[in-house]
Amino acid sequence: MYEGMKKASGPRVIKVAPLKSVSGEIIKDCSKQMERRVEHYQELFSRENIGDKAIEYTTPLPTMEDLDAPPTIDELR
Repeated sequence: MYEGMKKASGPRVIKVAPLKSVSGEIIKDCSKQMERRVEHYQELFSRENIGDKAIEYTTPLPTMEDLDAPPTIDELR
C-alpha cells in the first residue's frame, strides 16, 4: 500500500526555508540553521526581560477563585 502511495505522489521534496544569521547572511544548510536557532533562543532566554521598576509599577490582578472549582457538565459539553 505504501509503495503505491509513494509512486502515485511522486518523489518527496524536502523543503528548507532560508534563515538569516546575526550578520544578515542567508543560511540554507539545515545543521547551520539549527545552530542559529539554538543561538537565538539561548540569547532570548538568557537575558532578564523585566526590570525591578516594571514590577513595582505593575498592579496585581485579582485572584479568580471560581477557576479552582471543578468544571460543570455544561462546560465539558
